[in-house]
Amino acid sequence: MQKIRIFLALLLFGAVSMVSALTVESILGKDGSFFKMADGDVFLSANSPYYRYFRWVSGDRYQARYPGWKNSPRDLTFADQTLAEALFRFDKDRSLKSIDLSIFNRGDNGDIPYAQFEDQRDKIKNHISSQTKQPSVRKTGKLASGMRIERQIWIADGLAYVLRSSMTKGRSKKENRPEFIQLEIKPFDPNKDPRKTSVQHSDRSAIQSKKDLVENVVRQRNNTVFIDHIPMVDQGEKGYCVVAATERVMRYFGINTVNQHLLAQLTSSSRQEGTSIDAMLEAVGDAGSKLGVYLSEEYCLIEDYNDVKHLVRDYNRQARRNDVPKVEIVQFGNQIDVLRTISSMDPKTYIQIRSKSRDVRNFKKLIQKNIDKGLPLAWSVFLGIVPEINLKQAIGGHLRLIIGYNFAADKIIYSDSWGAGHEKKEMDLKNACAITQRILLFRPR
Repeated sequence: MQKIRIFLALLLFGAVSMVSALTVESILGKDGSFFKMADGDVFLSANSPYYRYFRWVSGDRYQARYPGWKNSPRDLTFADQTLAEALFRFDKDRSLKSIDLSIFNRGDNGDIPYAQFEDQRDKIKNHISSQTKQPSVRKTGKLASGMRIERQIWIADGLAYVLRSSMTKGRSKKENRPEFIQLEIKPFDPNKDPRKTSVQHSDRSAIQSKKDLVENVVRQRNNTVFIDHIPMVDQGEKGYCVVAATERVMRYFGINTVNQHLLAQLTSSSRQEGTSIDAMLEAVGDAGSKLGVYLSEEYCLIEDYNDVKHLVRDYNRQARRNDVPKVEIVQFGNQIDVLRTISSMDPKTYIQIRSKSRDVRNFKKLIQKNIDKGLPLAWSVFLGIVPEINLKQAIGGHLRLIIGYNFAADKIIYSDSWGAGHEKKEMDLKNACAITQRILLFRPR
């Protein structure tokens, strides 16, 4: 069977390579034949026409993402609509599990008029109906106030086509803000019929138990302890680190119906300004029962003005000993700019005041307690204080995941939502403690 699958895949490669622009329809083949023949081990081989378009999201090669490279052609289409993103998801046996297409999303495409959004969605609907020649089932719901989600499902030739779209309701139809149009194509499983599932509620039966989570904890002979099987999500070029990291944790828990674009709508994320952690805490607090998770804040460096004042006071005391300039609190009117205040500090001096033995000890306890349970920590940090290599963002606030530790070597293990090469990295414990701004904990409900 494996040899047949590879052979057929190579035959299809040859057919597709003759086409100038790549379409999802041409990849799928007649009656979705690509699902039967696709093999993850050859999908992005050197001779594959998909190599220019796609790149593995992580080293485990379970997800191939378009656009994969900075110079990737931007002409991959479905229903003559240029795609913002495409994810081909493979199973452990290297068979193709699903194809996720982002026809439009606010993070990558920016804001568009509501009429254009409706037109795009209608074109996709009409195209799928024409291709499948089957009736569809339409379902609607909302995850939060003003957040309208629509799902339309077609079943044909052993495949399920699930079209999801969402908008944030305005005062009038013209003021409705389009959020995303996504299409999932996958083999139809009668036991998990998408026509029978809720639009706004996660499937609780798929969520991992406490025992399941603990079994993901790997303990190596060199004293490294880390959580395995945390899916990678590539946030792309937008400031979606918070929602991308959240999607990763939720997929790790077994919640596969929520992605970064839906979370971006829930938290009013901005491509340029990113996502407020407070907005994420509030959103999950309001919609957590539907999402299937709890979210709690385990640590916060700055909660009010007094915290900033004490931090600057401690820094200036150490600055005097180190013979470096003192700093002032940076303010714009009545607003305190914490990031600019900390960025004005000498990194060596700042690390000294933030890596006291008591702080490091508490940091270790928090990490070990949760990693040992199989629970990754959402780790909000200040970049630019500690030298790091291979960064896609040089300075500023950023959210990553703490996924392990090696306290014998005074290291933490962490991961960034930036794709391949960022799955598993390490940092000195004291440096990690020093750059910490906030720590959040997700738990499955």
